Amino acid sequence: MFVHKYQRAVHGSLENDASAANRAAESSSKERSSQANSQTQLKQTDLGSTRVQPAVPMSSPDLPANSEEGRLWARQALLLHQKLQLVEKSCCTPLPDSRLASTCAEEAKLAAAELAKLQVHLRTNVSAIKHSVQEVTKALQLPCKGLNPPVRQIVENMEKIEQEITAFRAAQHIKLQELSHEDGDRALVPEVIECDEFVEAHGVTGGWHPDDHAEFLRILSSCRGDYSHAILIATDQLLSISRDDIVHHARWHAEYDDLLVRKRVAVAQWRARKDAERAAAAAAKQAEEPESARQAQQQQQALTHQQRLQRLAQQQQQQQQQQQQQQQQQQQPSMNQQCLHHWEVQKRTVQSWRERRQQEEQDAAGTQQQTKAAQQQEELAARRARQATAKQQLEMYHHVKARERREHEQAECKRVQSRPGSGPSAEQLLRAEARAQEMLQRQADLRLAPAVLLEERRRRQLALAQQVATPFNAKAASEEGRLHRDTSAFSSRKEVLQMDGLTARDSGFIRHVQAKSIPAWRQGL
Repeated sequence: MFVHKYQRAVHGSLENDASAANRAAESSSKERSSQANSQTQLKQTDLGSTRVQPAVPMSSPDLPANSEEGRLWARQALLLHQKLQLVEKSCCTPLPDSRLASTCAEEAKLAAAELAKLQVHLRTNVSAIKHSVQEVTKALQLPCKGLNPPVRQIVENMEKIEQEITAFRAAQHIKLQELSHEDGDRALVPEVIECDEFVEAHGVTGGWHPDDHAEFLRILSSCRGDYSHAILIATDQLLSISRDDIVHHARWHAEYDDLLVRKRVAVAQWRARKDAERAAAAAAKQAEEPESARQAQQQQQALTHQQRLQRLAQQQQQQQQQQQQQQQQQQQPSMNQQCLHHWEVQKRTVQSWRERRQQEEQDAAGTQQQTKAAQQQEELAARRARQATAKQQLEMYHHVKARERREHEQAECKRVQSRPGSGPSAEQLLRAEARAQEMLQRQADLRLAPAVLLEERRRRQLALAQQVATPFNAKAASEEGRLHRDTSAFSSRKEVLQMDGLTARDSGFIRHVQAKSIPAWRQGL
């Protein structure tokens, strides 16, 4: 009882304060628009213009869309409404008495604090709006006294137009309600009305920005509808939104989803009911009209009988035509024989024409082949003649070049011999003879090289065969001291160790390294 009384009190005070704020904001917006229009009218009248368009309010009568304060108060009211819903839900949940009392008390305290804060803000806002309205009214009354009659008439017309628009909207709303209550078939289902009212009150996104709401839906779908898990993830990812807002939005979305499901189920049931009503109406209509059905059946039977008579008449006519054709065939056998003889004559004529055409085509093909062969022979003879001519010209060119080269060599020899002291000396002649002998010997060696290689190969093969054929009887004297001697690797390691012992070892510190470190297996190499 305490919770319900508190809810009613909170709702009443909230509605009164909100309505007062809305009325004040509406009056201020109207006064501002009228002031702007009056100033515009004054400017236009001074310039000599007489055409003035009345201004129409662009926002709803509850809260102006261009008022930032109005939007802030609406958001505060929405948050308070959500808190009241939480109180209602906590009251409806079955909890123990102590938990129920404590929960209700906490929620009531929070709601009372929010309500008091909102009331203070609304009162201050209302007083400020009233003060601004009074100032605007005074400012408007001063120039209105000196306005021209046309300007005053325009202002009055604008006020009348605004009143008519408001009255028209109210009448339209009342008419829609009457139409919805009059016709039961066209009235909306209660679930649909509830869902539409919920959407109209909270919006499709629950008061959030569409991008934030889309991100929340993405997180919820990734969590497969688990709101608790989605709240945890959204708290980490949506940094600009507090956790309480995310929880409220999740509860709003759950309620919105539930309303959508109930709306769809109700619409489906309504459609099924309407289909059943239509089927029942059709059946009743058929039951109420048996006479018309019987008349339609009689007409169908009469039409079928008439069609049957027409079909019989057509069959009789076809039989008569067939009999007449048979009689004509029996009476005119000679005509058939003449036609057959004429067809045979035409057939023989066509066959002879085809044979003659084939013979002509064969003769033409033979003539064409002969002509083509003659052309090929002529082209071959012409090509051979061109090749012979080119060969003769090439041989003549080579002959001329050889003659010119010989003449040039002879002239060069004569020129060299004509120079005094230009003959070769004895040493040059000896060297030339030695080179000639060496060249001849090299040519002889090259000619004899294959035989020499074969002989060498045969000799190696014989030596290898003889070596393989003779048994290998290797005998080595036993040497006992060889087994006890040091190996070469051990000896080298021993020498390295001795050399390391002679030199001073480094401490390993980088500043004490005297030389570049060398691996042990590289030392001494």
